[in-house]
Amino acid sequence: VPLGAWYQVLEDRAGTLTLEDARAAAAAGRFRPVHGGEDPNFGYSTATFWLRVPLENHLPEASRWLLEVPFPTLDSVRIHLVDSASGALLARQEAGDRVPFAERPYPHRHFVFPITLPPHRPLALYLRVASAGSLTVGATLWPPERFSVASRDAYLALTLYFGVLVA
Repeated sequence: VPLGAWYQVLEDRAGTLTLEDARAAAAAGRFRPVHGGEDPNFGYSTATFWLRVPLENHLPEASRWLLEVPFPTLDSVRIHLVDSASGALLARQEAGDRVPFAERPYPHRHFVFPITLPPHRPLALYLRVASAGSLTVGATLWPPERFSVASRDAYLALTLYFGVLVA
């Protein structure tokens, strides 16, 4: 599920907002929709951007997902999964090209975050992104099995491409 169509964005020019500040900004209506439904590109910016996505698991049991952010040049990517009804923080994870690979939540060439969505709960996913380079931020929610197949196919294509280059 590509999430771009549901993004709401808040620019943090100073890079000092906390999750609580972002949640207060959301409650005050300061997040703005991202138009076009595509992965937003904020260009070269020293600002930090908060992206908010409402989620809900309509299944009768908790479901596991993998959140992929396929832009490996981002310096910092933090995710926060919040229960919208109770305000409880359900998950907080961090990755980025300045985070050692061994400390990433999931070993992959992109930034991947395993998340569990509880049943029948309104949730909010907050992504905090910052980078000295270009800020393009897309995210896709994958069922783990589908992610494994898509990753395998992408690695196969890369292997063939580089094999042809070497030959």
